Amino acid sequence: WGELRRQLEYKTKLAGTTLIIAPRFFPSSKLCSRCWTKKKDLKLSDRIYNCENCGLEIDRDENAALNLELYGKMYLIDPSVAGSWSETLNACGEGIRPFDAFLAIQVKKEQMMKASSEKQEEVEKLDI
Repeated sequence: WGELRRQLEYKTKLAGTTLIIAPRFFPSSKLCSRCWTKKKDLKLSDRIYNCENCGLEIDRDENAALNLELYGKMYLIDPSVAGSWSETLNACGEGIRPFDAFLAIQVKKEQMMKASSEKQEEVEKLDI
């Protein structure tokens, strides 16, 4: 695994991209990618993820990929929020929703972009 990581780091530098490594115990397979409820009793033999909370039924690997994609996006917006995942979970227990912080950032970002767009439209109307 060390050699694979070394090569990924080398190749991402060459490509000018960013390699994001999720924390070792990030529960990508155990989190529901729709409601982020953590499943306690997921066995390796369970290939379909079934969420008891929202009813999502999805391939386990696809579910994990969606969670890792969201983790990567969260990290790109604010590395401190993503980096504190395991500490937040350990400090607050199973009931915490670490992605709520990310979602709040996303909503605020969208609101700011909308407000900026509206302001730009107002300025353009005044120039006419």
